[in-house]
Amino acid sequence: MGEIIFKKNGSLIERRIDGEAILLDIKSGVYYDLKDVGVFIWEILTDGSTARKIAAAVAENFDADAETALADTLELLNDLEAEGLIVRVAEV
Repeated sequence: MGEIIFKKNGSLIERRIDGEAILLDIKSGVYYDLKDVGVFIWEILTDGSTARKIAAAVAENFDADAETALADTLELLNDLEAEGLIVRVAEV
């Protein structure tokens, strides 16, 4: 079984304010707020990526160990997917 590529849901409006990513789900009208590492991950999701690639970038850029970065990345991706903010686009 391969890895899943995640990408931002196309039906969101997003803005950057003071280093935060403010997201509006147009369908539900619900706002979301990402900070720090969440904003970093959100940017990577623009072109789509796998959890492992995202976690590697997080570990490198935020001086975290690989295991913690992967666990935290998976948790955020699961939350974003549950809220409909990201979608699975392919499996590699």
